[in-house]
Amino acid sequence: METSGQITVIPKPNKRGTTPEDFGMEPEYVGMSYDLVIDGKILTDNLVKLGKDYNWLKKQVAKFNMRPEDALVVVISGNGSIFCQKKM
Repeated sequence: METSGQITVIPKPNKRGTTPEDFGMEPEYVGMSYDLVIDGKILTDNLVKLGKDYNWLKKQVAKFNMRPEDALVVVISGNGSIFCQKKM
């Protein structure tokens, strides 16, 4: 119990989650993910940061049989894969 009244929980060392560092591994950096569409609104600033335009986005989203304006969310990961979910 902290003096502020908050409770702090510190897990036992044998119960904490492992990290790649625990195994002497260095995962490959995959870069940042960018939101491209949120609730049908195209985030043009993020497209510009990636050097892409609306026509490119439209082609990518068409692979999911929808238009960008019909998407709840479109995200591009650091490795270039696209995640797309349609609005219900």
